Amino acid sequence: MSKQGGGSDVVFDLDASAFSSDEFRIYQFKVKRCPRARPHDWTQCPFAHPGEKAKRRCPKRYRYSGTACPEFRRNGCCRRQDACPFAHGVFECWLHPSRYRTQMCTDGVGCKRRVCFFAHAEPELRWVVH
Repeated sequence: MSKQGGGSDVVFDLDASAFSSDEFRIYQFKVKRCPRARPHDWTQCPFAHPGEKAKRRCPKRYRYSGTACPEFRRNGCCRRQDACPFAHGVFECWLHPSRYRTQMCTDGVGCKRRVCFFAHAEPELRWVVH
């Protein structure tokens, strides 16, 4: 088995209401540590795993914006690590409270992404108050 699990068994249903709510996606998706001990496919799991690139900081615990970190974009890492005021990676950028579902998905209702950062219908749009 690879570091990323490689198992073919479905671990979690990412479309289930427990994992698809805005609250879960913004504050827990790839933030909360995975409770599963057995190797499994990390791409099918909403939780964080040691060494996973999609792992992110909790926006409630760490003060960072939804703007991409220039150093992280250039180098794939940042000297400031968790103290950085910018988002590290795609998941931190687009699952940030200031950005998640604030724009319509260009694929609309035909979107095939397992986890999409964008709204697929007007009622899904989030309005962020600054």
